[in-house]
Amino acid sequence: MAEDIQAKHEISISRTYINRFIKANIPFNFKKAKKVPTHANSLRNQYMRQKFSIKLLDLLFNGKRILAVDETWFGETNYQRKTW
Repeated sequence: MAEDIQAKHEISISRTYINRFIKANIPFNFKKAKKVPTHANSLRNQYMRQKFSIKLLDLLFNGKRILAVDETWFGETNYQRKTW
């Protein structure tokens, strides 16, 4: 980028100056990227989800009642300061 500016406008400018200018004038923030499990969409997991959904639909069509329990909140209700 610095070379393009120098060639086009015939001025001397450093990459450090460009970086500082962009950082000061453009409001971009960098955040740490979250890691995603690589096995989440593996062929085996896709097959297992498909197999589960077929079994679930079969149970529903046969009149079975399905109860879905969300267990993600269990850890949020633990307010203990000390445990054994």
